[in-house]
Amino acid sequence: MANGYSFNGTTLTFDTGDATVPAYPITITSWATSGGDRPEIDITTAGDTYRKILPGLETPNQYTFECVYQSPPGVTDAAWKAALDVWNDDCTKGVLTLTFPTSCSTTDNETFSGNAWCTNIDFEGSIDGAITMSITFLMEATANAE
Repeated sequence: MANGYSFNGTTLTFDTGDATVPAYPITITSWATSGGDRPEIDITTAGDTYRKILPGLETPNQYTFECVYQSPPGVTDAAWKAALDVWNDDCTKGVLTLTFPTSCSTTDNETFSGNAWCTNIDFEGSIDGAITMSITFLMEATANAE
């Protein structure tokens, strides 16, 4: 991605294991997260004098990353767009990895990763501005160790 548009140097890599769609690092400009909520399950019966609820199962986390669209070095625009189309059209499952720069972590290039599905890619642009893309991933739920 273009160095002039970096957020803080944090990159994402999405590796689907498909050799025809290599895992290119993408510099992100921002991200948002949602999920992790527990729905209320109503267990009130006719004999109860007040409403009773139990917490339901936690919803999976979903992350949306904002990026400036640019082909990785050495990759044609057509090949890069084709890779993004595969992710988006197939709701591809892979390993999503975030790599944080030294300025954001106590160790060099600290990474966090997990299984995810690419659920959406949107493009936006204007005549005088850079094309941006928004990529959304749904994270695979994992069991908490107790």
